[in-house]
Amino acid sequence: MTQLYRILSNVRLPSGATPAMKGSRHLVTYLEIPELPLMFWPNGYPCHLVNIWLAETANRSTGHESAKTNATLITHLIRFCYSRDISFYDFSDTYFKSLTTELSEETKTPQGGIEEKSRSKAHVRSIQLTSLYFLMWVQEKHPLQTETPLIGVSSEHPRITVEWRLSPRSTKPYIWHPLLVAKSSPINDKFAIPDTFIAKIRDEIFRRHITSKLPARSKLKEINNVELFEANLKYLFSRRMFVVNMMTSFGLRPEELYDMPLEENANIMESLIILLPTKKTRNYKLTRRLKINLNLAVTLQTYFDDRSSFINFLNETHITIREPNRVLLGENGGTLNKSSITKEFDRLCESAGFRNIKMCLSMFRHRFITREVKAELLLRFNTNPEFARELTPALRDDVSRVVIRKTGHRDPRSVWTYVDEEYKLLTSDDNLQKLNSTKDDIEQTKNSLLDFCYRNQIQTKGRNSDQIDEIRKALKVLEHQLFALQTKKDM
Repeated sequence: MTQLYRILSNVRLPSGATPAMKGSRHLVTYLEIPELPLMFWPNGYPCHLVNIWLAETANRSTGHESAKTNATLITHLIRFCYSRDISFYDFSDTYFKSLTTELSEETKTPQGGIEEKSRSKAHVRSIQLTSLYFLMWVQEKHPLQTETPLIGVSSEHPRITVEWRLSPRSTKPYIWHPLLVAKSSPINDKFAIPDTFIAKIRDEIFRRHITSKLPARSKLKEINNVELFEANLKYLFSRRMFVVNMMTSFGLRPEELYDMPLEENANIMESLIILLPTKKTRNYKLTRRLKINLNLAVTLQTYFDDRSSFINFLNETHITIREPNRVLLGENGGTLNKSSITKEFDRLCESAGFRNIKMCLSMFRHRFITREVKAELLLRFNTNPEFARELTPALRDDVSRVVIRKTGHRDPRSVWTYVDEEYKLLTSDDNLQKLNSTKDDIEQTKNSLLDFCYRNQIQTKGRNSDQIDEIRKALKVLEHQLFALQTKKDM
């Protein structure tokens, strides 16, 4: 299905004009919008009302992704109205019900047959709410001079009847409609990616580095320029591993990884500090300075070294680099779109065998938050064993405030669910706690070993295989001991 919008970068829109003190000239002020979506109807004509709305929302929001997210969500309303040849002013509760049904039941037809489209309840609800807020904006800013309002409360007798309710958390009003899809349980929605899944994704990244296993279309590039093909292949391997390592270590939002500053992070071996932008906040300049250990610094610095080597190769071969100041580069050193990070991860997951399993980058974020909460709780348990007796509001808030400094959340309440769940796990059974901690340590060690194995095969042609085999044997011993403890516990 064709995308209905395109993104314009660094847009300047006139916002006002005042007469100059002398002469007939005017002083014009402008809005600076880093990324502005431009929306079209399916027939290719501009969707003017939506574009005005997107410009306003982009100007109000400091998050680079907010306008794009709105464009993605409002697309469904545009397609719905276009398919029925109705305007936004024709929308009604009946149409809203039809839209909701389509969103919930929509199917796709892959090669293997018909299957349900993976659209969650939360996604459907987001589309519904965005549509309602847009229609409310239309009613307020561009109303028709008719007796029947487009949308409003019941006393106004509108075409779409809504209510305004107060959020129990923030006490702010929000729009409500009886057809809004109910929210799913927040626990089930926050599924942390298992270490075994991460290992399979790493294996797939390494497999894609092997020329003989690449698809025929990719091998055609080797014929044209063997050296460039091999340089791209090596860099892509390093970039993909870097993305997985960053997601695993910091639970980033994809746009935070994309906008990660280059110069401030190019020498993390010396500083042992990584600087990360914080998105989805009102202050888009907010950053996080996180301390890292030497082992992680060595792993991440390897990518920056590979990136420099790749750029040097391109310069030596007189290949023009269009955007060298990004941490992540595309093919031949070109621009890498933000969406490519998610799309490439989806392709890796599918090739790794996760076709019928929910996999997304947010699972890394849930994993990171869960582990940070767990570490903070254990630290407090060791300092004061009394904390393990009861999860008090003060303890929950204390842990949450420390964790959000690393995750970039604005409100400590955003991680309360994680604190509640981890507290239950850690205080339910001491033996289980020890087993889980040991298992986590083994899985992390295995992932580090995998990274080393891949680089050993690529850079030294397997000359360190004997030492690697010894480490693998030691890990197997630990796994057998862990299995024995688990078996004994279950008896």
